[in-house]
Amino acid sequence: KMNFGNCLQEFKCNGWVTAVSFDPTGEILAFAGQDSTLQLVKAGSQEPIIHYGTQMPFNCIEWTLGSTNLVAAGHDRGVFGFTYDGAETITCDGKHYGNVKKQFGGAMAAFQNLDKRGVALGTDNENKIATMHIGPINDLRICAGEKGDVQKIATSSTDGRIYLWNWSDLSSKLEQLTL
Repeated sequence: KMNFGNCLQEFKCNGWVTAVSFDPTGEILAFAGQDSTLQLVKAGSQEPIIHYGTQMPFNCIEWTLGSTNLVAAGHDRGVFGFTYDGAETITCDGKHYGNVKKQFGGAMAAFQNLDKRGVALGTDNENKIATMHIGPINDLRICAGEKGDVQKIATSSTDGRIYLWNWSDLSSKLEQLTL
């Protein structure tokens, strides 16, 4: 045991740490960095296991199923699922941006919506990702279940919106990442 406020250990991260979460047992620490990494370190270990992501950095992470599954969210405006094999590998299971529904409200609402998303008229929208959140997700909380046994999560973002995700259902519908 150490006194409160003392540094327990330091790990290299090429940028600032944006999120941390201990697993349900308190034996594994997960942390996300501004360098788009997700890192896990077991108690007593000197080196973390690193997942180098192709996505934008995460702002929040949480353990969803025991000490093997995590959910992360951040600047990509969607939720990402990860699996840890307990040894040396962190695998990204996929992503989900929510069920985006078309909104109606007239021409003025359509122009305001384009403005909010930073889209100009006449641009090619084929590469645009349809997401529930317009801004980066800055927080993720468990709404039903508990750490390591999550059924529902809520996400909030810089656009002021809060969405509830049925994680126990959604985790089986993650879209695989493409490079």
